[in-house]
Formats: sequence, C-alpha cells, structure tokens
Amino acid sequence: MDNLIARIHWGMEERNLEYKQSLNWDTPETKAKLTKSVLAMANLRDGGSIIIGVGRRPDDSYVAEGMNKIDFDSFVQDHVAAHINEYADPYVEVTLTKHKLAGKLLFCILEVTEFAELPVVCKKDGFKLRRGATYTRARRINETVEVPTQVEMREILDLAIEKGVRSFHTQVARLNFQPPAQQQNDEVLYFDERKRVKETDILKSIWNEPHWHIWVFPKPFMTSRFRDQSQCKEFINRSAVRSLPLGDYPYVNLAFEDDPDGHWIAGEADMAHHLERWTLFRSGQFIHNRTLSKQVKREIGNCVHFLDIIRVVSQVFEFTARMAYEGILSPTAVVVVELKHLDSFGQSLGLYQPTFCEDYWSRKPSITVTREVPPMDLEARNRDLALGVALDIYKDFGWTTAPLSQLKQEQERIK
Repeated sequence: MDNLIARIHWGMEERNLEYKQSLNWDTPETKAKLTKSVLAMANLRDGGSIIIGVGRRPDDSYVAEGMNKIDFDSFVQDHVAAHINEYADPYVEVTLTKHKLAGKLLFCILEVTEFAELPVVCKKDGFKLRRGATYTRARRINETVEVPTQVEMREILDLAIEKGVRSFHTQVARLNFQPPAQQQNDEVLYFDERKRVKETDILKSIWNEPHWHIWVFPKPFMTSRFRDQSQCKEFINRSAVRSLPLGDYPYVNLAFEDDPDGHWIAGEADMAHHLERWTLFRSGQFIHNRTLSKQVKREIGNCVHFLDIIRVVSQVFEFTARMAYEGILSPTAVVVVELKHLDSFGQSLGLYQPTFCEDYWSRKPSITVTREVPPMDLEARNRDLALGVALDIYKDFGWTTAPLSQLKQEQERIK
C-alpha cells in the first residue's frame, strides 16, 4: 500500500510511470490512448504503470484528484486486456487494479509487464494506432511515441537479445548439457583484484565507524578498461562530482597513490566532516569507503542525517553516469550502495530529521542496495535511480513517508 500511495503522489511522470486524468473506458479515444501506452510500456525494461485519476496542472505538476464513479466503473479487467491484445503482437500482459484511497478517491492502475521474448508491434490499424508501428516511451520527454531514434530502437533490441540469451541457457540446462569449464565469475575476479591494495590507517579508522561502502564495477571483468594509470587520473580529475555541503565526490587532490604494478590509483582524506578512501582500478572497478558526518555525530549522536543519504547516493549515481558516458561500464554496470557497521556504538544507527531522530533506526547491522543497469540508463536517469536507492535505504530505517519534493530539490545541488 505504501508503494501504491507513493506512486500516486510521486508528482512527475517517468518513462515507466504515466498519469491520466479520469477517463471512461467506453470511449474510442480512451481505448486508443491506453492501448498505445500499454504497447509502449511493454517495450520498456521492467514494463511500467499507468495511473488513472491523476490530473495535470497548468504548471505541469500533477495532483491526485481521483476518478468519477462512472468512469471508474467502466474499467473491467477482461474488457481492457481483450481490447489491447487485439492490437498487440505478441500478447501483452496487462493487469488492471482498482483502488479507493482516503475513503473517497478512486484510481485505476494498469500494470504492464515487459515483453516476454519479442518486442511488441501494433498488428492492425485503429483509431490513432498504426499497423506495424513499434511504440515506446521517449527518453527526452516522457510521452508515448513511435520509436523515434536509433537509441530507443537499440534499447529494445538489446532487451530482446538478453531474453534470447537467457532462453538459450535455460534450454541448455533443461537438456542437461554441460558447457566447458568457465572462468571464475566476475565478482570473484574483482575481489581478487582488491587484494592488491594495502590497508591504510585511515581505511582502518573508517571500518571502525558507521560508514558508506560504495562498490561499482562493469560486467564482464576486463583488466584494462582504462589504458593506464594516467588515464585513470585524468578521468578522476575531470569527473569528480561537485556538491555542497558534502564536497567533491570522490575527494580529489594531486597526491594520488599509485600501484607500483600499474593496476590502480587511490586517494584518501581526513577532512573536517568525514574520512574517506577510494580506489579506481584500470578494470573499471571503483571502491569508496567514507564515514558519516562528523558534525552530526558531535551534535546529535549516532545518527545519519536524512539529507546526507540523498546527497551521497545522488553523487554516487552521477559519478557512475560519468563512467558510463566514457564507455567504462559497458555492457552492464553494477552499483552497490552500503551503509555498514551501523551498530558500532552498542546501539543502532538512527535516522535524523529535524522533527525526529530516535523514532526511526536501522534494525540491521548493515543496509545494502544493489542495482544492475545498462549504462544507457545510468546516463539518462541517474537521478531517478539514486532517488529509488535512497527511498529503499529510508525504508530500512522504517521511514516510508520521505518528502519527495525536498529530496528532488536537494538533488538539484549536485553538479
């Protein structure tokens, strides 16, 4: 229910989330609009949701105003799915759910599953629908369109190829075919690479406190995504993310630490508000350890400020997007965001917000959120991804009513 309410009140459309004001299913225009939107959502990774009952204001913001009863009653699962699939090839899985919130507001939600094997094509002409068209949600503006550029088409084809590969491996396993022995998996190779880096006094100090542990790496493992250490340094100097009040991410100075064998560079700092140490490998692996705010610890105690969470996570995804733009993270990027050692002072870490602190605290000794995404998604919607990760972290503190508008405003400070 919390997730449903959050989506209804999200306040802005995204590629995977579309709002419609109250509509009546029995009108040709409504059927055409929703059919086209469903066909488009089915061609997106993870599908999408269409929420009916959210109105658009003149300033392009959205308000949850609900549907009128006649419109609400006109939507029936079997009728909606049958009509949409008259135009879909292959079949689209769409689920209608109906909700009554706050005792009176009515909403219909269409949940669309991404295509199973092949991209969805419109199979016949109709009102505002064209036979042979492939619909998607545009990247630059959140609207339903025929595939506009090679970028969107490549995205759909990549998703189809992934599904084909997975299907092949499933068939191989079903036939009990044993492939030749393969190399160790990517994570093991990256862990082996990390063993080359020494443990410094600053790093040991970080490990003794509640701290951020950020791990970014591309799949598959390759030893030389950066040509040499000089290219690593040039990238870090050019791509560090500027942000107040936390400072640059990662902190960069001219005193880089070089691996004598030429595999990595590193940097560390004992700053007024935190300790940190990071390492960038030529393989594209990036490790960052960073303590929580010293100021919050001095003034409040064993807490993390809720704004520091959105700040750090947004910096991480902005930096990762810059790695993706350089081609370092292709074809798949893995981003792991952890808050570790949260019970280091004999009590659990609290979440600080001016109106509360002790009410919300971590039940776990560590919080881990992992995202495995195509580099294209990192470039296009790194802030949306960061916001989703921050919300997952807040939930682990027991807080499910984070102020989305304030969090998005805070993200605007990231440069």
